[in-house]
Amino acid sequence: MIKGLLKEYDSRVWILFAARFVAAMGFSVAMPFLSLYLYQELGVEMRVVGTIFMISAGSRALGTILGGELSDTQGRRKVMISSMCLRALAYMGMSYLVLVKAPYGVLGLALVVSSFLGSVFMPASSAMVADVVPQEKRVKAYGLIRVGVNAGWALGPALGGIFATLSYSTLFLFTAFCSLATALLIGLFTQESLQKGKRGDFAIKDLIAIHKDGNFFGFCLISLILFVATSQMISTLAVFSVDRVGISKVQLGYLFTTNGLMVVLFQYPFSSWLRRFRITTDMAFGALLYSLGYFSVSLANGFPSLVVSMVVITLGEITFSPAAMTMVANLSPSASRGRYMGVFSLIEAVGRSLGPFVGGFALDYLKGYPLFLWGIISTLSLGSSSGFFWLGRRIPRHLNSGLGKEVIPPLQRTSSSIWAGGKR
Repeated sequence: MIKGLLKEYDSRVWILFAARFVAAMGFSVAMPFLSLYLYQELGVEMRVVGTIFMISAGSRALGTILGGELSDTQGRRKVMISSMCLRALAYMGMSYLVLVKAPYGVLGLALVVSSFLGSVFMPASSAMVADVVPQEKRVKAYGLIRVGVNAGWALGPALGGIFATLSYSTLFLFTAFCSLATALLIGLFTQESLQKGKRGDFAIKDLIAIHKDGNFFGFCLISLILFVATSQMISTLAVFSVDRVGISKVQLGYLFTTNGLMVVLFQYPFSSWLRRFRITTDMAFGALLYSLGYFSVSLANGFPSLVVSMVVITLGEITFSPAAMTMVANLSPSASRGRYMGVFSLIEAVGRSLGPFVGGFALDYLKGYPLFLWGIISTLSLGSSSGFFWLGRRIPRHLNSGLGKEVIPPLQRTSSSIWAGGKR
């Protein structure tokens, strides 16, 4: 079974699987403890810490655009190697700054730089997967990559807890090592996937003109609404669970562990099953699960009920994420695939920046009214679910099938007026 799975994909998919695992592990070793270091060791107020992370998110948004453009003009491999090498230098600098207890402003600037460089990597990585995987296998392939990322995220914080007992400086040194290891994996074991004849030239007008692709632009706007809702997990949900429901910080850690383990265990088989349906159907169903999961938080009265909510939310994540990346790959011309990946990553970054801001205000004013608080967040997800169903009527069928051709299960054929997608 394992041997057959290994042969199913181009070797570059497996190298990216390993590279994304190592990169995610390194990143998650340091990041959960950075805010703790700023607050406890340097005495920085939490509102200032939040501002630093917001600026960092903005730099990631810019980096995704640059990464997408460079991957189309310079090639995927070169962009990934360069970004990881430069990011390693940035993390070495952060390690030194922590060691000498540099002012928080200098450390914050280093974080912004490292976030920017890390985001340059992402569109090139996603574009390479689309380059080497046929359309009918993309949902499964992107699901496989997500397994690697989440496995790294599950392991990283545990290692970070050990390193933090030694010194905070070692956290960033380990992250730098993982960034270098990622660059080496790609440099030694991958070949360029973008053909020279398909490389384009960078032009601002071409980047701006992407809004003329109505299907892609509509997909991005609908996804933006959903990203605002999904980003509540690490901010609003965490604070609400401890402050309002009354679970402990240890239980909160277990809650997020539930999310990571579910993705690792169920993402790939779930992605294999979802291939049978249209991609917009998968995304709509994923958004609906998000809506149900977040609304159920309003009814939570303890740790077990929050676990149930997290299970439903994670099922939404497992359903939506690989389908969304497949949709970007299917809608993008091969010569502009990096650009499309970059724009979608930008939309995700903007949504994840707006999410904690919106959720924070909602939590401040609706803290005593959980039905209204989570009802608003749930409505955002529900609205995006409706949007994806609407989008399914516009996108051509050959681009909206996870199997790479028009294959509709019998259940879908009975309600084609609802599920049908695009031109006939």
